[in-house]
Amino acid sequence: MLHFHRQFFTVASLVIGSLLALQPATVRVRLVVTAPAGTASPVYIAGNHAALGPWAPDALKLTPNPDGTFLAEFEVPAGTELEFKFTRGSWATVEKTASGDEIPNRTLTVTPDLAPKKLTVAKFADGGERPASRPSTVTGTLRLHEGFGSAALSNRRTIRVWLPPGYDAAGDTRYPVIYFHDGQNLFDAATSSFGVEWGLDESLTTLIEAKSVRPAIIVGIDNTPARIAELTPTAMTAGDGARAGGAGAQYGKFLVSELKPFIDRTYRTLPDRAHTTVAGSSLGGLISLYLIGEYPEVFSAAGIVSPALWWDNESLTARVANPATFPLPPGTRIYLDMGTAEGTSDLVGTQAQRNLATTRKLRDTLTQRGLAPTYTEIEGGQHNEAAWSKRAPDLLKFLLTE
Repeated sequence: MLHFHRQFFTVASLVIGSLLALQPATVRVRLVVTAPAGTASPVYIAGNHAALGPWAPDALKLTPNPDGTFLAEFEVPAGTELEFKFTRGSWATVEKTASGDEIPNRTLTVTPDLAPKKLTVAKFADGGERPASRPSTVTGTLRLHEGFGSAALSNRRTIRVWLPPGYDAAGDTRYPVIYFHDGQNLFDAATSSFGVEWGLDESLTTLIEAKSVRPAIIVGIDNTPARIAELTPTAMTAGDGARAGGAGAQYGKFLVSELKPFIDRTYRTLPDRAHTTVAGSSLGGLISLYLIGEYPEVFSAAGIVSPALWWDNESLTARVANPATFPLPPGTRIYLDMGTAEGTSDLVGTQAQRNLATTRKLRDTLTQRGLAPTYTEIEGGQHNEAAWSKRAPDLLKFLLTE
């Protein structure tokens, strides 16, 4: 019996050792960052891995070095494809080019022998103040409801309502409504987090004047410092073991039970399901998908642009596959897209391929449900407002087609 026990523990040790050997090695990543002259602490890194937030603009603070540089230090498994940017604590203060233009996400492949990397930030955004070089770019009538409060979320934000041409003179005419997330980025370069707007006001004006779509109201919902939590339906574990995200249910309650009734009281809307849609990009695409399943009686269509389906190990896609947990009435219309360069590194395209793979998986899942989406892959398409502005006309035509 003793011999048997020794054999058992020997085999068990070999098995455990083999399993451990299969686990990727953990690598300590060190990034030495040179910031613009005069930059004082704090500086932060935000990225796509749990060790970096994920994508929380103030989750991982860099350590100031005596020479004026900053050190970002964290551990991730070997083979990790990182995407990240540096901030001063918010997306309104994200890094830019020297001329103030938006930059793509930085990328890094983590190898077991990764040496410390030296990186330079040319400039940080101004924190949302409007510089002389960023005048307002609004076309048409945009009404602001500042300090709009939510009992569901215990916070306040600005709501931006764009009205179609001729709204004030149209008498009793009522209009469809599209609810868009990240409202500050939709109509005005002066308020956009990255200095580039979607141009929904220009795109829809052109489409209306060409009689390509019926006139409609767009409601832009500004984000808050709690953007990641609000736009994620489930929580996931961050690098320090804390749970991040997961306030999507409260955000949905805010939109449906607090904001929509206000919009329907204040403006001449068509409040029924057939004329109410929702749209957004990245996490805004993720929450738009969640909302059409959570509130199928409210939204008839969704624009799911460059969705961050990777969140919480693609748990929302898994939920979509089950009609019992994700009811979608027949006739629900879905616009879905992804650019082929959303996450591409100068060295490898692994992250871009993952983004494409998760989006194709959602497309196939919806198709199996009998709800085949209008699906587009944009060759060379990137993950930013400039890229989304080019897709805006097709998205708007889809959402405003009955």
